[in-house]
Amino acid sequence: MADFRKCYVTADSPSECKLQVDDYLECLHHTKELERAHVLQEHLIKRQAEESRQAREAAKKGGLAGPRLGLIDLDAEPKADAKESKAEA
Repeated sequence: MADFRKCYVTADSPSECKLQVDDYLECLHHTKELERAHVLQEHLIKRQAEESRQAREAAKKGGLAGPRLGLIDLDAEPKADAKESKAEA
């Protein structure tokens, strides 16, 4: 604020204090800071959506219809079926 006042008092025209005015207004309203925060948030949302899409595609390729909760050991089931088929033969 002091820089803005000092420039405004000593300047021949107000246009000479453009940088100080911009700095002063940023301190008051935080417009540039808020804009940067929105850009970062949008980037984060896009990245999370892309990661989610990739995870869904990987699950479809793996033959899973929904998210894995870890309740069923998918690797153990085929081995149990193989033992039963050998016992029946």
